[in-house]
Amino acid sequence: MSATFERPRVVRGVALGVTIAVLGSLGTAVGWSSHPVGDDSHPVFTPRHKACFGDPPRQSEDPLAPPCVPFFDGHNGGATSRGVTRDQVSVVLYNDLGLEGDLSSPYRTDQEMPGHEASTNGEQTYLVRTTKALVRFFANHYQTYTRSIRVIAVPSSGGVGTPCASRKVEAAVINRDYRPFAATTLGDDMNCFASEMASFGVPTFGAGRDVYDESSTEDEMAWTFHPSLADATAASAAFVCDKLQGSRARYSPDPVLAMAPRRFALLYPVNSQRGPTSAIAAGGLVQDLGARCGLEPGDAADEIYVRGYISGGQAEATNIFLDLKLKGITTVICYCVPVANELTVSTFQSTATTLRYFPEWYWDTASRMYRAPWQRQHGSRSQVSFGITPDWAGGRAEERYGWRAYREIQPGTMPNARFVDDIYHSLLVLFSAIQLSGPDLTPSNAATGLRTLAMRTGSPYVADGGFEASKGPDAFAFRDRYLSFWWDPFGQEPGRSRDGCLRSGLEVGSADGWISGDVGVVGGGTCLGSPMQVPAATKAVLDLIPLPWSAS
Repeated sequence: MSATFERPRVVRGVALGVTIAVLGSLGTAVGWSSHPVGDDSHPVFTPRHKACFGDPPRQSEDPLAPPCVPFFDGHNGGATSRGVTRDQVSVVLYNDLGLEGDLSSPYRTDQEMPGHEASTNGEQTYLVRTTKALVRFFANHYQTYTRSIRVIAVPSSGGVGTPCASRKVEAAVINRDYRPFAATTLGDDMNCFASEMASFGVPTFGAGRDVYDESSTEDEMAWTFHPSLADATAASAAFVCDKLQGSRARYSPDPVLAMAPRRFALLYPVNSQRGPTSAIAAGGLVQDLGARCGLEPGDAADEIYVRGYISGGQAEATNIFLDLKLKGITTVICYCVPVANELTVSTFQSTATTLRYFPEWYWDTASRMYRAPWQRQHGSRSQVSFGITPDWAGGRAEERYGWRAYREIQPGTMPNARFVDDIYHSLLVLFSAIQLSGPDLTPSNAATGLRTLAMRTGSPYVADGGFEASKGPDAFAFRDRYLSFWWDPFGQEPGRSRDGCLRSGLEVGSADGWISGDVGVVGGGTCLGSPMQVPAATKAVLDLIPLPWSAS
């Protein structure tokens, strides 16, 4: 099965040079600590005085926060844009987790879904409480120029399996019924939704993954905390070319394959129910591999065998892996999915094991198999897995800024551990855009403001960050560096039994390159927590070391 590939597009732009003045660490902190949790007597409000943090002063203690604007008491311009009035900004949170209703209203326990205390995979565990607490945190700390930010949650019709066509229809309905100033998202494969909202003049600010086409070109209507799809495929191609190509498949459990020169295959879904992202990512990876190291599609020993699959069912999987085994493929790059109802990871790896076929399995961001719980549940212990991930952080989860923000509003309680970081970073981009726009809130001014944002040097994420013109309007430089990992099925994650862990030698790379040679890709390294929790002391040292390709 073949397909015509289209390269992911990332719009290039130039900052317009308008900045928001840093007014210094004036003002006093205003919070909700005087109100009991769950009290209906007070709305979410926007205090005029904001506390500043750090030097230079920022809007919150997170180094990713914008410069502080501690006080505003002028005329904000009133209805400066659709969804904006003198008193309020309307925002829709489109999500795959069933969140629904006004997230700016006080929290009540009866708003949670039944069984949320111990929901499957932690998806619904105190999700409403977590989201409402973080909305309150940002309303408390960020400058919104006397407007309150009303965030309305609207669930998708099919959860994570909502197809692209449905996302476009739902975007049209949201535009008609809510007329919001902006949208934010919680879920994967949100490009179809964001591009449709852009066609209505509604920007999307959030943590959304897999943005590959803003569909709004010069208007800069889609902004995401994560790397764009183009950046992700470039980083993946760099790893394959720098670390794997040109040497033997030493990590295969099959001694015959382990001694053979690497031959690569790329598997991808031709028509995934989750949308076209995986197929587009496959096309981008193929083009990047060809440009970087001459690895072109084909059947020859020095080419990459590219094969699309339809359903990923058992019969199709058997045919695919018999074919790969006969061709002598040593290394499988699998854009398969470990999410119901598309469990191709489990089907493919179990089929390969049944056929006594043990290639190396390389994962990048397309599969999400860099998540330890998914490796445990869906990966085979008989197959060797390794890859790269942008989702790595220093220190324990409870020390990260999303957890700190949540506990400022809900002290002594636990957030939704699975999604607290995604929710936090989505709202961070949204509220940064609103603050950096200034009182005259428009999509254009928000984009201009984000363009001027330069994160503090020495942040725990990247040495120098920001929405860089060279990376396109959707590329927040926060996650332009990747960590290599391998899956140890018998390792012990901190605080768990020996049921497997992600290990890493703590090698960091990016789309620009990796340390040459594959020694150290598998074997040894630190057994990390879930998600990829790099020890804080080690992480601090890593951030000070120049990347290998920039040492000159």
